Amino acid sequence: MGNSYRQIHYVMRPGKNVERKLMAEVVSRIAGLTTVSDMRYVGLGSVYFADFSTFHRRLGFREMHSIEEVSDPDIRQRFEFNRPYDTQLHFAHTNDALPSLDWAKPSFVWLDYDDVFGGWMLDDLNIITASACSPTIFAISVNVEPGESEGRFERFKQEVGVELLPDGVTKDASLGGPRMGNAVRDVINLAISGVLSDRNGVLSGDEVIQYRQLFNFRYKDGARMLTVGGLLHTVGASEQVEKCDFEGLPFVCSGDETFEITVPKLTVREALHLDAQLPSGKPLQAPGVPPSEISAYARLYRYLPSFVDADL
Repeated sequence: MGNSYRQIHYVMRPGKNVERKLMAEVVSRIAGLTTVSDMRYVGLGSVYFADFSTFHRRLGFREMHSIEEVSDPDIRQRFEFNRPYDTQLHFAHTNDALPSLDWAKPSFVWLDYDDVFGGWMLDDLNIITASACSPTIFAISVNVEPGESEGRFERFKQEVGVELLPDGVTKDASLGGPRMGNAVRDVINLAISGVLSDRNGVLSGDEVIQYRQLFNFRYKDGARMLTVGGLLHTVGASEQVEKCDFEGLPFVCSGDETFEITVPKLTVREALHLDAQLPSGKPLQAPGVPPSEISAYARLYRYLPSFVDADL
């Protein structure tokens, strides 16, 4: 987690850029349950802290925590230098840092891993699910590249354990292509269900905690990535949750359906030409642009990044 910034410039990843904005709009809907700006943000900021800047500006978070597994004093100094908005840094593995946080405050937690899915991530998930108060929104992003076909199933079973293997995942082919992302999402949901069952064993009535999936994003800035997660809330807050109208957002996924973040490759002139036709229920047109690119633009135009070369 601490060294990936050396290979990836997070600010320049278009799919990730769009994802941040989609997530911010989802979190903004929780205003019917709690004051959004009073929520705490917990993430993996890396040296760029792109998500921290976006969420502070769009959602007004004042308390923010970044977890960085960095031990080298010089590298720690770099993180300290770059941290924005008085972000609190925790130089530890997530397995160690997450239990040290006070979970009595409504939070938005985004564990934006670059790693291939591993069992240790379930430990982080279990900490959040067992400890977070209502309401809390959380998401996990993970690399779901299937890897080598031979031995794929055995590697996956070793990471998640037999008890969390989804139905139908029985061989290497069960985890090929996008099926790996489906299997990881199923494992995560099974893990959440199991922890909540234990947690709710000592609760009753309105205090029982429920999970509502909100995110099931797929995108590919390089590797195949999955982001899955949602809302933890008490049964007593169910009526207010419905009023948040999360499903009114076209990219919210409450079931098996996925939302593909596909960033179109358009010139500035083409994008401006399409902007002049939006929002509209009519078919969009741009000379020579493939329909698939036009469709992708229409789905995401409000969230697409604009990168420019500027001398500052």
